[in-house]
Amino acid sequence: MKYQISSVLLALALLFAACNPWDDHTALSDKNMAKNMVELIADQEDLSTFAAMLQQYGYDQTLADMSSCTVFAPVNAAWEGIDLNDSVLVKGILGSMITDLKIRSNDATFNGKILAINGKAVGFDADEKTFEGIQIVTADLAAANGLLHKVEAVSKRKDNLWEALDKLTQYKQVRYLLSMNTQVIDLDKSVPSGLDENGKITYDPIVMKDYNAFLEKYPLNNEREVFSYFIVEDAAYDRMLSKYAPCFRMETKTADAWTFDAALTDSIAAFNLCGDYVLPFLLEEDSLAKSQFTNFDGIKIPFSQANVKEVIDCSNGYIYILSDCNISLKSKIRPIRIEGENYNGCMNPFNLATRYKSWASGGYDVMLYGKSKFENFPTQQFTGTSSSATNLFNGTNYYIEYLAQVNSVDYAIYYVAHDDYEGHDGLALEQKLFISMPNRAKLNKKNATDSVANNYLGNARCFVGSSWAASPNPERVRLTQWDLDASAPTQYLIDKGEVKTPEAKVMTVPTMGEITMWLCNTTRYNNENAGFMFLDYIELVPIVND
Repeated sequence: MKYQISSVLLALALLFAACNPWDDHTALSDKNMAKNMVELIADQEDLSTFAAMLQQYGYDQTLADMSSCTVFAPVNAAWEGIDLNDSVLVKGILGSMITDLKIRSNDATFNGKILAINGKAVGFDADEKTFEGIQIVTADLAAANGLLHKVEAVSKRKDNLWEALDKLTQYKQVRYLLSMNTQVIDLDKSVPSGLDENGKITYDPIVMKDYNAFLEKYPLNNEREVFSYFIVEDAAYDRMLSKYAPCFRMETKTADAWTFDAALTDSIAAFNLCGDYVLPFLLEEDSLAKSQFTNFDGIKIPFSQANVKEVIDCSNGYIYILSDCNISLKSKIRPIRIEGENYNGCMNPFNLATRYKSWASGGYDVMLYGKSKFENFPTQQFTGTSSSATNLFNGTNYYIEYLAQVNSVDYAIYYVAHDDYEGHDGLALEQKLFISMPNRAKLNKKNATDSVANNYLGNARCFVGSSWAASPNPERVRLTQWDLDASAPTQYLIDKGEVKTPEAKVMTVPTMGEITMWLCNTTRYNNENAGFMFLDYIELVPIVND
């Protein structure tokens, strides 16, 4: 019986040995587990050149000190034609072929880009058994502190996208980007030493670092991300800059006046144009037939293979030199929606409510309600939206304030303001919109009964939205300009005061920046009290040509 059990155990042992999943070379490599990576490489006859380079340039000590690593080692034949005394070249190769990750050749979780110890992003594909597109010829040799793969060619250090621009200064687009290079104090490395006479912190020593504002939003130097970047030839760049500039008019203040600044305008337009050509992904081979891509900011960027003059392979993506890439302004300058509940302020928050409404954009709208001396608004039948029951303590031009960042273009103004009370069925809902422009005095009221100051259309005109209360569905209304009663500036609408010219439906913004908008309740007669207000959203729709 004892003999039979021993026979069974022996058979099972042989069975499991036969089912070992590792290849023969992997099984043999396990014998090397007592050796560190430097020793393992030194034992490989076909890696003698690689071993010599590691020792010559100090990477042998680097590998010996690493607790975990993977080395993609070029065989001897791969070094033919490489100047082994070119320290910059060889160090770039060595640093790009070592990673501190432990990567088996069949581990698809590492497919894509991995970081080498020199900080460069390098490509790995477990399915194809390649490193930077180079075939792995012997895989998964195990050392005590990592894995060794032999490859059939060297991988030279690649520039990242930002580094590659230094070699492309023949293009205006690149010269603009590099013109923003500067140095700033490195607050992590500089040591505070006291305060100067103005109370500002002084540093000793001061350590400076390179800085470029473009990289804050578009980190083309980041090896952990991948990008595709379009550079257009000068003629196309100049044409696009001329197209963008009118939409990005900038002003600077000199003395007490704001004046147009052409240089700043061109710089802001160029920053936007250069940023629009950044795509946060790689263009795969099967996607190159597409006619457009979507960039960082959701803008549609046209693409044609016929315009591609050159493709530059970088460690974290590709640069495409294009003869043209004509971005549509209708894609660039997009509508701005300001939700009613996202107001910046109001005259008095006491009677202003945010309501949950399933039909509303974002699920909410705002309502200004009134309160009579004896009854609350839900129970009283009103004769109009300007009923005395909603006089808000005799407030005139109750306002809800909204802010928006706009371009220097024309806008059509729309809103949805849905009075959904059945007691208001068939009544008109009219609301005024006052606007102050960027770099100009903001809208203002001295007191509750005062008129609105600093409206860009003056005291006798403003935008008005007009709709019918209690309609079954919310109505999107285009606001247009109305004349106001000159005897009570900014307060009362004139009957038949709607301005009928085409320009009356347009808000013209002279300079890029922030506008202030006040949505106000209104009446048509000075013996009425301004009442209820409603707002789901305001939408500013740019009027631009392609």
